[in-house]
Amino acid sequence: MANTRLSMRKIKDVLRLTQDGHLNTQQVALSLNISRSTVKSYQERAHKAGLSWPLPDELTEEALEQKLFPPLISLQAPAKALPDFDYIYRELKAHKKFNLTLDQLWREYKEQYPDGYQYSQFCQLYRCYRDKLDYSMRQDHKGGEKLFVDYAEGLSLIDPQSGDPIPTQLFVAVWGGLDLHLRRSQLDSATARLDQLPHPSL
Repeated sequence: MANTRLSMRKIKDVLRLTQDGHLNTQQVALSLNISRSTVKSYQERAHKAGLSWPLPDELTEEALEQKLFPPLISLQAPAKALPDFDYIYRELKAHKKFNLTLDQLWREYKEQYPDGYQYSQFCQLYRCYRDKLDYSMRQDHKGGEKLFVDYAEGLSLIDPQSGDPIPTQLFVAVWGGLDLHLRRSQLDSATARLDQLPHPSL
């Protein structure tokens, strides 16, 4: 295989024939039955490692391998600190009427993390966080403390004389935390009175 590393014995033969035998790349390749590119690659590695033939007697095969194949240095940049999106969301919501902006919160973030994300990345990450939020309306209250009411369009009735549809309003009431609810259709939500709706909770 082209990328298979040669044995240390054959690597030493490459260095010996190149530097001590004074053979060119093609001659060494033919002598050792390897490609010219392989010979050239090991010549370059030996040059970068400052190796010459004969090798020092105290240089073991393990040390030679370390010199020819030094460990790769990771150039990966350290992970950047993620913004506290929960805090950002709460701050924007709490200070909405004061025109608090993402730009201001990003500047606050950069003061704490100078190597953090730039503004465009900051905004993109926040949008991804916001898109995953559950926007269900949550209200804290004690069971039976509040009655939630609303109107919606109900089913249409048919006038028996004219045949025209008669729109209705659907009244819905839910007593929070007690699993008590009422649904009732009204012809006109404006004239309906809550105290006229029969329900055990009223």
